[in-house]
Amino acid sequence: SVASKEKITTSMKDAIKIGLGYTLAIMLIALIREFMGSGSITLMDSISSITGYRSIIKIPSIVCFPLSIFTSPAGAFITLGLLTGLVNKIREGKNESN
Repeated sequence: SVASKEKITTSMKDAIKIGLGYTLAIMLIALIREFMGSGSITLMDSISSITGYRSIIKIPSIVCFPLSIFTSPAGAFITLGLLTGLVNKIREGKNESN
């Protein structure tokens, strides 16, 4: 809706902000699913054959025990629902303080 009503520079800025926001949201969901589903955080595993660099950070089972539901497609929806609830709770707290 911004692109049809504003100048091209405003529309481009809006598109970049939306793209970055979406990328950060997908990365956050993936990070939570990786952490909760496998108990590790993997960095650069799929391109390690090209770069020669592979980093997998294992989380001690005392901090987090893996839940296999998070590795399934349903885990993405559960994570999205939990994040949505968290954001709504934070917004609700901010509105009450005003």
